[in-house]
Amino acid sequence: MLDLYIFRRAPGLANTPLPKLTIPMLRDHFRELSASGLARATVSRVARSLRARLAHAVASGELRSNPMASPLISVSGKEKRPRPIMTGPQAGALFAVLPQTTIGTFLATLLWCGCRPGEAAGLQWADIDFDQRSLLVRRALVRIKPTNEQRRQGTSWDLGSTKTGTDRVVPMPDPLLAMLRRHRADQAQTKLAAGREYEDSQLVFASDFGKPLHLELIAARHLTPLLRQASVYLAGESLLAVGKGSRAASHKAEVAARRAQEDRCGNATNFPTGIGLYSLRHRFGSRLASEGVPIKTIQELMGHSSPVTTLTSYIHSDADAGRKALDKMEAAMQFPAPKLGIA
Repeated sequence: MLDLYIFRRAPGLANTPLPKLTIPMLRDHFRELSASGLARATVSRVARSLRARLAHAVASGELRSNPMASPLISVSGKEKRPRPIMTGPQAGALFAVLPQTTIGTFLATLLWCGCRPGEAAGLQWADIDFDQRSLLVRRALVRIKPTNEQRRQGTSWDLGSTKTGTDRVVPMPDPLLAMLRRHRADQAQTKLAAGREYEDSQLVFASDFGKPLHLELIAARHLTPLLRQASVYLAGESLLAVGKGSRAASHKAEVAARRAQEDRCGNATNFPTGIGLYSLRHRFGSRLASEGVPIKTIQELMGHSSPVTTLTSYIHSDADAGRKALDKMEAAMQFPAPKLGIA
């Protein structure tokens, strides 16, 4: 945060010796940050980071007092836009089209279990308990930024702890269990086809050669097209067919007709087609809350902190309450049989 919003944006401020830092200098910089279009939450994070580093300097004897502690330094910025939330029928329509893509089971896990994207990407088969109809969230996929010397090799990855550093067991509904069983069988065939080139890390969700998913690509390449298809499904129409890609005028006309249909159905159903992966997790929590599920149960299932304070790691909800919560969600979303014609 300091590198992006202090050192790069205000090199003069960054090069000022600690004893010469003044409240007016910092106040002016944070005014500029607030007026630059940054979100209020981002500016606040920068302020907290800088305040903490200067407090360390005070404790180390390198600074007499912390100028960031002054109430004269105000923090503001753009308010966060409300996150679009899918309704029950919209979520059901999305789930209906998910089985038609290779990434569908991953997206269904976010939708049904409320995992963070990195947590779902870090799941291993040992974490899936088909008999108990549950999954164990105990790690998250972490992408490691390469050094200058490693840049040609691309990013590496590791399995780190969850955001809160605690494990949790999340119950799964039967539709997701069925998808995971099919996914496991398909993955076994993929391993056979790849042979020795498959890097088997026992990941539930991986590429055709066993490498972890690139989460930043999934929303644009998979989720957005699926949301558009789901809007057509919800509108009660069959998705117009599009042949294999070519430069022919007929193919371009098919693509244009499909897009027009998706736009029309998206507007008719008020479908939020621009949401990201975290919106699926948000859908999970908001739906449980709307069903009257106790907040402690929701926090346990999502590995979430309290809106006011961090949830104590040792408070556990009743496992039956979690199962009932998922049963309510499953009944509310309803799963009609997929229509023919969705390509």
